[in-house]
Amino acid sequence: MPAKIAESGQGALSYVAPRWLPGGQLQTIWPALYSRRVHGPALPYRRERWTTPDADFVDVDYLDDGIPPGMQRPLLVVFHGLEGSSRSHYAEAFADAARERGWACALPHFRGCSGEINRAPRAYHSGDHEEIGWMLARLRSAHRGPLMAVGFSLGGNALLRWAADAGEQACRSVDAVAAVCSLWIWRQGAGRSAAVSTGRYTHACSCGRSFQKPCRNTCTASGPVCPGHAVEGP
Repeated sequence: MPAKIAESGQGALSYVAPRWLPGGQLQTIWPALYSRRVHGPALPYRRERWTTPDADFVDVDYLDDGIPPGMQRPLLVVFHGLEGSSRSHYAEAFADAARERGWACALPHFRGCSGEINRAPRAYHSGDHEEIGWMLARLRSAHRGPLMAVGFSLGGNALLRWAADAGEQACRSVDAVAAVCSLWIWRQGAGRSAAVSTGRYTHACSCGRSFQKPCRNTCTASGPVCPGHAVEGP
Protein backbone atom coordinates (compact mmCIF):
# COMPACT_ATOMS: atom_id res chain seq x y z
CA MET A 1 0.00 0.00 0.00
CA PRO A 2 1.41 3.44 -0.80
CA ALA A 3 2.77 5.10 2.29
CA LYS A 4 3.95 8.57 3.17
CA ILE A 5 5.99 9.55 6.21
CA ALA A 6 5.63 13.09 7.54
CA GLU A 7 8.92 15.02 7.50
CA SER A 8 8.54 16.24 11.08
CA GLY A 9 8.05 12.84 12.71
CA GLN A 10 9.80 9.60 13.45
CA GLY A 11 9.09 6.57 11.29
CA ALA A 12 5.78 4.75 11.49
CA LEU A 13 4.48 7.00 14.28
CA SER A 14 4.19 9.78 11.69
CA TYR A 15 2.51 7.71 8.99
CA VAL A 16 0.03 9.65 6.87
CA ALA A 17 -2.47 7.63 4.85
CA PRO A 18 -3.11 8.56 1.20
CA ARG A 19 -6.15 10.77 0.67
CA TRP A 20 -7.92 8.14 -1.40
CA LEU A 21 -7.82 5.63 1.48
CA PRO A 22 -9.35 7.26 4.57
CA GLY A 23 -10.20 5.49 7.82
CA GLY A 24 -8.75 2.53 9.63
CA GLN A 25 -11.27 0.03 8.26
CA LEU A 26 -10.46 0.68 4.60
CA GLN A 27 -6.75 0.81 5.43
CA THR A 28 -7.12 -2.68 6.89
CA ILE A 29 -9.07 -4.12 3.95
CA TRP A 30 -6.94 -2.66 1.15
CA PRO A 31 -3.58 -4.31 1.97
CA ALA A 32 -5.31 -7.64 2.65
CA LEU A 33 -6.63 -7.61 -0.92
CA TYR A 34 -4.07 -5.72 -2.98
CA SER A 35 -0.71 -5.29 -1.23
CA ARG A 36 2.46 -6.99 -2.44
CA ARG A 37 3.32 -9.65 0.10
CA VAL A 38 6.82 -10.75 -0.89
CA HIS A 39 9.76 -9.55 -2.92
CA GLY A 40 10.79 -12.40 -5.18
CA PRO A 41 9.49 -15.97 -5.44
CA ALA A 42 6.61 -17.34 -3.37
CA LEU A 43 7.46 -18.45 0.15
CA PRO A 44 7.94 -22.20 0.63
CA TYR A 45 6.78 -23.56 3.99
CA ARG A 46 7.51 -26.79 5.81
CA ARG A 47 4.75 -27.87 8.20
CA GLU A 48 5.10 -29.63 11.54
CA ARG A 49 2.19 -30.92 13.60
CA TRP A 50 2.59 -30.79 17.37
CA THR A 51 0.50 -32.78 19.81
CA THR A 52 -0.81 -30.52 22.57
CA PRO A 53 -0.99 -31.45 26.27
CA ASP A 54 -4.75 -32.08 25.90
CA ALA A 55 -4.19 -34.58 23.04
CA ASP A 56 -5.19 -32.09 20.33
CA PHE A 57 -2.81 -30.58 17.76
CA VAL A 58 -1.46 -27.32 16.41
CA ASP A 59 0.27 -26.86 13.06
CA VAL A 60 3.44 -24.80 12.75
CA ASP A 61 4.75 -23.66 9.37
CA TYR A 62 8.47 -23.02 9.02
CA LEU A 63 10.04 -20.92 6.29
CA ASP A 64 11.83 -23.49 4.13
CA ASP A 65 14.81 -21.53 2.82
CA GLY A 66 17.16 -24.48 2.38
CA ILE A 67 19.28 -23.74 5.45
CA PRO A 68 19.65 -26.70 7.85
CA PRO A 69 17.34 -26.34 10.89
CA GLY A 70 20.19 -26.74 13.40
CA MET A 71 22.19 -23.72 12.21
CA GLN A 72 22.56 -20.95 14.79
CA ARG A 73 20.78 -17.81 13.60
CA PRO A 74 17.88 -15.58 14.73
CA LEU A 75 14.38 -17.06 14.74
CA LEU A 76 11.32 -14.88 14.13
CA VAL A 77 8.03 -16.31 15.44
CA VAL A 78 4.90 -14.79 13.87
CA PHE A 79 1.50 -15.18 15.56
CA HIS A 80 -1.42 -14.44 13.23
CA GLY A 81 -4.59 -12.52 14.02
CA LEU A 82 -8.26 -13.50 14.17
CA GLU A 83 -8.92 -16.23 11.57
CA GLY A 84 -5.50 -15.63 10.01
CA SER A 85 -2.86 -18.15 8.99
CA SER A 86 0.69 -18.41 7.70
CA ARG A 87 -0.70 -17.26 4.33
CA SER A 88 -2.15 -14.01 5.65
CA HIS A 89 -0.65 -11.02 3.86
CA TYR A 90 1.09 -9.66 6.97
CA ALA A 91 2.45 -13.10 7.92
CA GLU A 92 3.96 -13.60 4.48
CA ALA A 93 5.40 -10.08 4.52
CA PHE A 94 7.19 -10.71 7.82
CA ALA A 95 8.35 -14.16 6.74
CA ASP A 96 9.77 -12.58 3.58
CA ALA A 97 11.56 -9.96 5.70
CA ALA A 98 13.08 -12.79 7.73
CA ARG A 99 14.19 -14.51 4.52
CA GLU A 100 15.90 -11.35 3.28
CA ARG A 101 17.88 -11.17 6.54
CA GLY A 102 18.82 -14.82 6.62
CA TRP A 103 16.67 -15.50 9.71
CA ALA A 104 14.63 -18.58 10.42
CA CYS A 105 10.88 -18.03 10.70
CA ALA A 106 8.14 -20.05 12.39
CA LEU A 107 4.42 -19.34 12.01
CA PRO A 108 2.28 -21.24 14.55
CA HIS A 109 -1.45 -21.59 13.89
CA PHE A 110 -4.06 -21.15 16.55
CA ARG A 111 -6.47 -24.05 16.76
CA GLY A 112 -8.78 -24.36 13.78
CA CYS A 113 -6.79 -21.93 11.62
CA SER A 114 -4.47 -24.29 9.73
CA GLY A 115 -7.14 -25.70 7.40
CA GLU A 116 -8.17 -28.74 9.43
CA ILE A 117 -10.73 -29.15 12.21
CA ASN A 118 -9.17 -29.83 15.58
CA ARG A 119 -10.00 -32.88 17.66
CA ALA A 120 -10.70 -31.13 20.97
CA PRO A 121 -13.45 -28.54 21.55
CA ARG A 122 -11.00 -25.90 22.79
CA ALA A 123 -10.91 -22.71 20.74
CA TYR A 124 -8.54 -19.74 20.85
CA HIS A 125 -9.13 -16.17 22.03
CA SER A 126 -7.22 -12.95 22.69
CA GLY A 127 -6.30 -13.94 26.24
CA ASP A 128 -5.21 -17.52 25.50
CA HIS A 129 -1.68 -16.90 26.71
CA GLU A 130 -1.10 -20.41 28.07
CA GLU A 131 -0.97 -21.88 24.56
CA ILE A 132 1.34 -19.05 23.46
CA GLY A 133 3.71 -19.89 26.32
CA TRP A 134 3.67 -23.58 25.46
CA MET A 135 4.47 -22.87 21.79
CA LEU A 136 7.31 -20.49 22.62
CA ALA A 137 8.84 -22.87 25.15
CA ARG A 138 8.89 -25.64 22.57
CA LEU A 139 10.39 -23.39 19.91
CA ARG A 140 13.01 -22.18 22.39
CA SER A 141 14.06 -25.72 23.30
CA ALA A 142 14.62 -26.62 19.64
CA HIS A 143 16.38 -23.43 18.51
CA ARG A 144 19.93 -22.18 18.86
CA GLY A 145 20.25 -18.42 18.65
CA PRO A 146 18.13 -15.34 19.39
CA LEU A 147 14.35 -15.79 19.33
CA MET A 148 11.98 -12.88 18.66
CA ALA A 149 8.17 -13.08 18.62
CA VAL A 150 5.66 -10.75 16.98
CA GLY A 151 1.88 -10.96 17.13
CA PHE A 152 -0.68 -9.30 14.89
CA SER A 153 -4.05 -8.07 16.16
CA LEU A 154 -5.49 -10.86 18.35
CA GLY A 155 -2.17 -12.70 18.20
CA GLY A 156 -0.46 -9.60 19.57
CA ASN A 157 -2.94 -9.41 22.45
CA ALA A 158 -2.31 -13.03 23.40
CA LEU A 159 1.46 -12.59 23.10
CA LEU A 160 1.55 -9.49 25.31
CA ARG A 161 -0.76 -11.13 27.84
CA TRP A 162 1.68 -14.05 28.06
CA ALA A 163 4.68 -11.72 28.42
CA ALA A 164 2.96 -9.70 31.15
CA ASP A 165 1.98 -12.80 33.13
CA ALA A 166 5.38 -14.45 32.66
CA GLY A 167 7.24 -11.36 33.81
CA GLU A 168 10.99 -11.89 34.16
CA GLN A 169 10.54 -15.56 33.28
CA ALA A 170 9.60 -14.58 29.71
CA CYS A 171 13.27 -14.10 28.86
CA ARG A 172 13.75 -17.85 29.18
CA SER A 173 11.70 -18.30 26.01
CA VAL A 174 12.19 -15.10 24.01
CA ASP A 175 14.69 -12.29 23.58
CA ALA A 176 12.11 -9.75 22.38
CA VAL A 177 8.37 -9.44 21.77
CA ALA A 178 6.29 -6.99 19.75
CA ALA A 179 2.61 -6.49 18.90
CA VAL A 180 1.24 -4.96 15.70
CA CYS A 181 -2.26 -3.43 15.44
CA SER A 182 -3.53 -5.02 18.63
CA LEU A 183 -6.67 -3.77 20.37
CA TRP A 184 -6.16 -2.36 23.87
CA ILE A 185 -9.87 -2.02 24.72
CA TRP A 186 -11.81 -4.83 23.10
CA ARG A 187 -15.27 -3.53 23.95
CA GLN A 188 -14.65 -0.25 22.12
CA GLY A 189 -12.90 -1.97 19.24
CA ALA A 190 -15.77 -4.40 18.71
CA GLY A 191 -18.22 -1.50 18.77
CA ARG A 192 -16.31 0.38 16.08
CA SER A 193 -16.07 -2.71 13.87
CA ALA A 194 -19.81 -3.33 14.20
CA ALA A 195 -20.80 0.24 13.29
CA VAL A 196 -22.81 0.27 10.07
CA SER A 197 -20.88 2.16 7.44
CA THR A 198 -19.54 0.77 4.19
CA GLY A 199 -16.01 -0.07 5.30
CA ARG A 200 -16.89 -1.11 8.86
CA TYR A 201 -19.86 -3.21 7.80
CA THR A 202 -17.79 -5.09 5.23
CA HIS A 203 -14.96 -5.67 7.71
CA ALA A 204 -17.23 -6.81 10.53
CA CYS A 205 -19.27 -9.15 8.34
CA SER A 206 -16.15 -10.70 6.81
CA CYS A 207 -14.58 -11.42 10.20
CA GLY A 208 -17.85 -12.68 11.61
CA ARG A 209 -18.53 -15.15 8.80
CA SER A 210 -14.96 -16.49 8.80
CA PHE A 211 -15.03 -17.04 12.56
CA GLN A 212 -18.47 -18.69 12.67
CA LYS A 213 -17.56 -21.49 10.25
CA PRO A 214 -14.73 -23.09 12.30
CA CYS A 215 -16.79 -22.66 15.47
CA ARG A 216 -19.71 -24.55 13.93
CA ASN A 217 -17.38 -27.25 12.59
CA THR A 218 -15.72 -27.69 15.96
CA CYS A 219 -19.06 -27.86 17.78
CA THR A 220 -20.32 -30.46 15.31
CA ALA A 221 -17.22 -32.62 15.58
CA SER A 222 -16.43 -32.31 19.30
CA GLY A 223 -19.48 -30.87 21.05
CA PRO A 224 -19.96 -27.25 22.13
CA VAL A 225 -16.96 -25.22 23.26
CA CYS A 226 -19.24 -23.51 25.80
CA PRO A 227 -21.98 -25.96 26.91
CA GLY A 228 -25.44 -24.45 26.67
CA HIS A 229 -24.51 -21.88 24.03
CA ALA A 230 -25.30 -22.59 20.39
CA VAL A 231 -23.23 -21.15 17.54
CA GLU A 232 -25.57 -19.67 14.98
CA GLY A 233 -25.02 -18.03 11.65
CA PRO A 234 -25.44 -18.45 7.90
